[in-house]
Amino acid sequence: MWVWWFWSKFRGFVNLVSIINAMRNYDIPSTGSGQMAHRINEFFFLTDPHKLIATHLPRDERWQLLDKSSMLTQQDFEEVCPF
Repeated sequence: MWVWWFWSKFRGFVNLVSIINAMRNYDIPSTGSGQMAHRINEFFFLTDPHKLIATHLPRDERWQLLDKSSMLTQQDFEEVCPF
């Protein structure tokens, strides 16, 4: 599954954002009408690279933004990814 994420640099800090995951649609269970609502999942805005790596593995390992000892291989990722 491909999930897009973006980076920005502000005041010397690199920030990671997964807009698609942050803006997921959710069913409104209280109405039972099957209507969808937009909710923002703030976890995916400015996420710590050590946390984002659990759900997002970039093709280029440099974009993991982790030190060498914390980087994941494709095999490592497939073992820990919750999907």
